[in-house]
Amino acid sequence: MTRRAEFTVAEVAAICGVSDITVRVWITRGRLRRNARGRIDATLLVGYLNKRKECGIPVPGDTPPPATD
Repeated sequence: MTRRAEFTVAEVAAICGVSDITVRVWITRGRLRRNARGRIDATLLVGYLNKRKECGIPVPGDTPPPATD
């Protein structure tokens, strides 16, 4: 039996380039769910990020830093 990839709130925040609080807000608002162990399934995370991308709302980690002269 293979195990599904799952992440902690801190890991999701690091992956997405946002704060832990932002990830907790996504959970509170029902955008993401934690499993019984308090972790976020990778499949759900990818689905949520794809949905944001389709709506034209990139996460900060997807946005390149502004160019400096």
